[in-house]
Amino acid sequence: MTDLSTARRRRPSKGLLAWSLGFLVALAASASPALAQTPPASPPATAPAAPAAPPTKEQLADAKKFFDAGNKLYKEGLFKEALASFLEANRISPRESIQNNIARTYRDMKDMASAYNAYDLLLSKYGDKLKPALKTDAKNALEELAVLTGVISFALPDVDAKVTVDGVDVGTTPIAKLLRENIGTHQVTITKAGYEPLVQNVDIKGHDTVTIAGPMQKEILTAHVAVTVTPPDAQVKIFVDGKEMGPPPWQGDIDPGIHTLEARGDTMVAAPKQVDVAKKGTYTEVLETHAPVGTVAVNVDVADSDISIDGKVVAKGVFEGPETAGPHVLLVTKAGFVDYKKDILVHDAERDVENIALQRAQPLVTAPVAPPHDWTGVYAQFKLMGLFEPTTPSNDIAQGVGYTTDTVINGSGVAGGGFDVRVGYSFGTVGVEGSILGEFDHSEVDVQVNTSTVEHPGVAPRTEQWTFLRGGGVASVGVRLQPPSEVVRPTFGIGGGVAVNAMAYNRSIENVQTSSVMAGGPGVYLAPAFLMDAGILLGNTPGTRFYLGCQLVAEFSSGAQVSPASSFSDPRYPPPSSAINVANGKDVFLGPIVGWQFGE
Repeated sequence: MTDLSTARRRRPSKGLLAWSLGFLVALAASASPALAQTPPASPPATAPAAPAAPPTKEQLADAKKFFDAGNKLYKEGLFKEALASFLEANRISPRESIQNNIARTYRDMKDMASAYNAYDLLLSKYGDKLKPALKTDAKNALEELAVLTGVISFALPDVDAKVTVDGVDVGTTPIAKLLRENIGTHQVTITKAGYEPLVQNVDIKGHDTVTIAGPMQKEILTAHVAVTVTPPDAQVKIFVDGKEMGPPPWQGDIDPGIHTLEARGDTMVAAPKQVDVAKKGTYTEVLETHAPVGTVAVNVDVADSDISIDGKVVAKGVFEGPETAGPHVLLVTKAGFVDYKKDILVHDAERDVENIALQRAQPLVTAPVAPPHDWTGVYAQFKLMGLFEPTTPSNDIAQGVGYTTDTVINGSGVAGGGFDVRVGYSFGTVGVEGSILGEFDHSEVDVQVNTSTVEHPGVAPRTEQWTFLRGGGVASVGVRLQPPSEVVRPTFGIGGGVAVNAMAYNRSIENVQTSSVMAGGPGVYLAPAFLMDAGILLGNTPGTRFYLGCQLVAEFSSGAQVSPASSFSDPRYPPPSSAINVANGKDVFLGPIVGWQFGE
């Protein structure tokens, strides 16, 4: 490839020329907007890029075609089209000869700033490869072009502001590189969210440097309003939308929109005035003040009644007259009638009418005082509860009685419920009561038998599934603590008595070959019992109150035995050799309570 000074004078083929011209028309059409105005300080061709792979033979051939086409177009004076061809050749395969032609074409197009940048790139990128004469020519061109152009520098303290020159985006601040421009006037526009646009016309005269320093100004979102009053009165205060701003004259910035301006003082006021302000607008408003006076009219249905305003009698029966705006106390009195007293608010330039009907005085009657509640009397409770045994049931099966140590016993625990009816007498904080508690519970025990025993004979190994059902109740007497308290009243009861229960059980055995079912009971037994409950009563006393709490029931049996039925389904699994203790020791049940208390 050769530059414009050494390009061969040969005519390209018609096919190549037609192809090149068609391409250049499209390329020039897309490049024309940028060529018609001053390009940015660092044109796309000069931007640093990552190292690229060496061009292929096909790419070199394409680059040569564009280069030759550019030389031909240049000689024909079609500089704009020649530049497009040179730029495409340089994109495919950058060369110092192509860069030199780009620089000379810019200069012939009278785009001195772009020519300067192109020559500067030629020396910085290919200076070591240039022939001495070409290198000297480039340096001389830079000196000449420096006189024919100028630079714009940016020293704005604001960062991330967008900068455009003649509508072309040149980057965001800070911009460290000098921006070279052609002689003439250029418009620099700097924009940033939240700031007013900074627009400055720069006049480049040649070989000069113009600095854009800023700073940018915060965007103005308010309007400026100045308020005075006439006649002047330093005693009044200026109010904007009901907020005190100080004495007149006042000025300040407010948001765009409709605002209400007022002047108020002890002796002078101004009627509210609405103003519609726009962003960045400036407004001067004058408020006319006057003494605030309203009219009060009073009509009383009893003649000769005394009408007083602020403690001063102003008329009898009927009154109408001026009063200063503001709060006043109206009092109407007449012997044998109830005094009428009212706080009134008189508004400026308004008429306040008060029509009053006096009420005859009634003899003073003292209402009887009810004696204090003594919290004594009869009360009754009805409660529903859940019953759960947190420990191992006391029956022989759950306790492993009669089984060998290698027997595995798993129990489901005891779960049931019941109801409790109590009747008592409260002496205040302490009361005595009797109760009847009905209860029912159910439990299951799975036994993995590995060895037959005398107490539990049968084929081993096997799995026995035992089910225990118990029903009955507890009769008890006790005491209750109920501290006097309205609405929320704590309560605690404790008592003892006797439990009467009937208990039955069922045993089933399921193996691969056969199954067996055995039942026992029901057996009735008696046991000492201990009851305790605690909770809160919600409601008024006396009356019906909601009871929420928890219940404890403890029974202490001394061996309640139940024998199995004489018949069973499979002789391979006979019943236990002796009666089973279905309750033998301590059984403790806990559960929640929900119920009601009536009376005290």
